[in-house]
Amino acid sequence: MARYFTKTISKKELEQKILDAWKKHTDYSGRDSFKEIARSKAFSCLTPTVEQDLAKVGFTPENEDVDQKGLVTLPNGLTVLFIRTGGDWELPFVYIIYYDGSCLRADIPEDGNPWNTSVNAAYGNHQYKENVKAGEETDTENVKKRGFKCKISKDGNEDFLDEAELDYVLILQDIQERIVHH
Repeated sequence: MARYFTKTISKKELEQKILDAWKKHTDYSGRDSFKEIARSKAFSCLTPTVEQDLAKVGFTPENEDVDQKGLVTLPNGLTVLFIRTGGDWELPFVYIIYYDGSCLRADIPEDGNPWNTSVNAAYGNHQYKENVKAGEETDTENVKKRGFKCKISKDGNEDFLDEAELDYVLILQDIQERIVHH
């Protein structure tokens, strides 16, 4: 299902909107920087809308930080901030924060982004068959089906997912196909 943005903004404008939301956050420390937001693990709960948008995938934001892509303006005019996240036991994946013309929003790209689409959770939470319900896939089954470059090892009789690579080409394509200017 497509999402829309109605106003194109610069990287500097998106940065300011994020910092303005941070100033209203309950964990605001008085220091205005992305580094401070990450230290407080507050990107994922920056606003109620951002938090709600991210609720589709279960993950722990304890290792949340600005991703190497940082702030990017895409060819379709959408400016986004890439955040890399995941708990100590979870494989990292990315989500984006963007401005839709009225408020900050978040989105978790599916294509090229390593998270278990069968159970809607970060890889690392469903490593073993005992952790999944009938009809759901373990992390290893899901990562193999989705075709990620990954490292899998054995833990007893079961495969154990050690790492999976992000594919930024697919991630960027996914974002531009699903979040369109209106």
